[in-house]
Amino acid sequence: MAEAAAHRAGAAGYRFAASAAYHDIVRERIVALRESRLAGLQMFAEFMKRRLTPAMATCQAVSERLEILNRRLVRAGDLLRTRVDIALEENNQDLLASVDRRARL
Repeated sequence: MAEAAAHRAGAAGYRFAASAAYHDIVRERIVALRESRLAGLQMFAEFMKRRLTPAMATCQAVSERLEILNRRLVRAGDLLRTRVDIALEENNQDLLASVDRRARL
């Protein structure tokens, strides 16, 4: 389960990184336009900033949340694996004690 979640988080992380790169390209291209203000009209840079920046902030927040979730899943998997290992060790210890008793008889 944790492996599947890690795979999905990795795939989503790849897409979020691509989105961030695209955002950087868009910002560079807008700067390269060197637009000037026309009376009564909104500048293209302002339009894009108002619409694209919140979307990128959302992508960043979701990416961070996925990373946190992935770390929590890995930690939970490690704890579960530790519990299973402890239970196996206890069973092995009981089995060895049983074999020891039989050997004494």
